[in-house]
Amino acid sequence: MNLKELLTTYYPQIILVLGGFGSLIFYFIKRNFDLKSKKIEIKYTLFQQNRINAIQEFLSSYKNIEHVYNEIDYYRIENEKCDEKEFDFKFQPLFNKFREAYSNLYFYFNPEEREDFKKIYLAVFDAYSLVLTTAINPPETKIKLPRDLGLEVLIEFISPNEQRLHRIGHYMRIEYSK
Repeated sequence: MNLKELLTTYYPQIILVLGGFGSLIFYFIKRNFDLKSKKIEIKYTLFQQNRINAIQEFLSSYKNIEHVYNEIDYYRIENEKCDEKEFDFKFQPLFNKFREAYSNLYFYFNPEEREDFKKIYLAVFDAYSLVLTTAINPPETKIKLPRDLGLEVLIEFISPNEQRLHRIGHYMRIEYSK
């Protein structure tokens, strides 16, 4: 039996076997493609989730510091010498958490996206610097501000951060509603 007779006689069976092999090959190709796309989707979802967690951690630590700024006895700070250890006790754990939350943003945001976060970060430490230098100086050497210290911290540092937080929120709503 030559090849021509073999193909002619067993034509339906050969087509069925070739079709089965072809289907099997295409199944494995599709399966491989699906696995790769699933992997990419999982990586992207995980990245986005970590990004949201980094923002939540940053905002939470910022709100904790803002709460402490609102609870400070500014009158006492302006009119008597305060203990630096008292400030370290109140602020240092919060600042460490805030610094850590800010540094986590470097993994998930490019420099342009981090700009508002950076301004909030710097404003928090500028406010702390102002409060601390006012607090640890003896009352007779303290610089008298044109308005009281609490108002100064609120106007110069905390209020602009609210606008930045709104911009961050707006950006995130746009980014994650796609």
